[in-house]
Amino acid sequence: MRFLLSLLILGPCASYAEPSAAPFGIELGKPLPPGFAKKHSCKTKTVAGGATTRFCDSAPKRLQGAENYMLLLYKGNVVKVLAVWYFTSDSFGTQLKSKFADIKQALAKKGGVTPISDFNFLQAGSIWGEPNEFARALQQNERHLAVYWSWPNGVDVSVSSSATTGSDTMMKLGYEHSALMTAYVAAQKIQ
Repeated sequence: MRFLLSLLILGPCASYAEPSAAPFGIELGKPLPPGFAKKHSCKTKTVAGGATTRFCDSAPKRLQGAENYMLLLYKGNVVKVLAVWYFTSDSFGTQLKSKFADIKQALAKKGGVTPISDFNFLQAGSIWGEPNEFARALQQNERHLAVYWSWPNGVDVSVSSSATTGSDTMMKLGYEHSALMTAYVAAQKIQ
């Protein structure tokens, strides 16, 4: 219900559940349009193998609450797009788990594909098992909360979570062009 209400209130904001090759209004497998970096306040960083990453303050179709967007470009084409949410004072993971559930549910309905992997567990033997230690367990890589889909149109989708401190969590919604990502990874192995 909260998701439907947010779509009515926000109007032109992107849906997390678009099973398309243009998440957040950014076309996967194609170059960014001229002026994109300036218009969306992007910082560019060159990474291994001739790829670049762009860290942007906005996207053509913004998602409610997403604070920034990350893009991976290889040979000038967009390979992966991420929307990122940050939650402060969230040691119990309440905000993170709520947003995660909303997005997972929306993607399951729109994508029409069963997830290929769905993780929500605390590793055996973890000392971070109390409810108020949810974020600390994420930070220590002892708690896992993520889901992955591979859609028939060649787009892989992921929702993953992590924490930067024992009380600050973050969530990423990512779309990647599976064929270009495979080529990029293969090129890294050759070098």
